[in-house]
Amino acid sequence: MRLRFTALRCLPVSLLAAAALVSLPPPAEASGVPHVLTSGAVGSARQVVLVSSSSTSATTATVYWWIKHIDGSWHLARNGVAARIGVNGMSSGKREGDGKTPMGVYPVGTGFGWYANPGTKLPWRVADSNSRWVDDSGSAYYNQWMQAPANGRWHSAEQLRVTPYTYAIQVGYNLSHKPGMGSAIFMHLNTGRATSGCITSDKMTIVSSLKWLNPALQPHFVIGTRDWIATH
Repeated sequence: MRLRFTALRCLPVSLLAAAALVSLPPPAEASGVPHVLTSGAVGSARQVVLVSSSSTSATTATVYWWIKHIDGSWHLARNGVAARIGVNGMSSGKREGDGKTPMGVYPVGTGFGWYANPGTKLPWRVADSNSRWVDDSGSAYYNQWMQAPANGRWHSAEQLRVTPYTYAIQVGYNLSHKPGMGSAIFMHLNTGRATSGCITSDKMTIVSSLKWLNPALQPHFVIGTRDWIATH
C-alpha cells in the first residue's frame, strides 16, 4: 500500500519534521538506513530520498523518503516505492556513458519539467524545445543546463523537452563538472525500462516528491546497495 506524504507546505520549518512522521516500522529492506542517517554521511540534511538496490548489478531499486524529527531521530515519511536505475546497475566510480547510477550521497538540485511549478519549494525551471543538458565532456558547459543552439559550445547534449522529463528532479551529482565523471543524473518519470543512470518511478511519486522536498531542510539523495548503505 502506498502512503501519500503529509501536507507540509504551510507549516513553519520547525514543525516540518514532526508533521511528516508516520507510524511505520522501517521496512526490512531498509534495515541499514538508521546507521547511515546517524553516521554523519548526510551532514546537516533533514530530508533524505534513499535509493536502495540489492546489488551493484541490479537494475531495479526501492526508494524511501526519510525525515529528521525535531528530537534528532529519523523516521519514514513514505514507505518504499519501486524504481528503475541504470541498465548496468550502479557504481561508486561512475563514468560518462557507462549506463550506471552513481552510488553516494548527493544534494537535491533543481526541479524541472514541461509545466509551471507543481507546488515544489525547490528551484523550478520549465524546459522548452531548446533546453539541453550538456553531456560533452570536452565542453566548458559539461553537466549543465544550457539553451540551444550550441554554436560550437558543445558537441552533444540531452534534450530536456521529452516525456520522461515532464516532471524531474536533479540529483546533485558531479557538481564540479569534472570531465568524464558523468552527467544528467535525474529522478524522473518511468519509461518502463532501465536507464542510462537516472532513477525513475511513476508520475505520482515524482510529483509528490517535488511537493515534499524543502530546501530549508537541506534534502539529499542517498544511493547505494543495501550492503553499501549499511556500512556508510
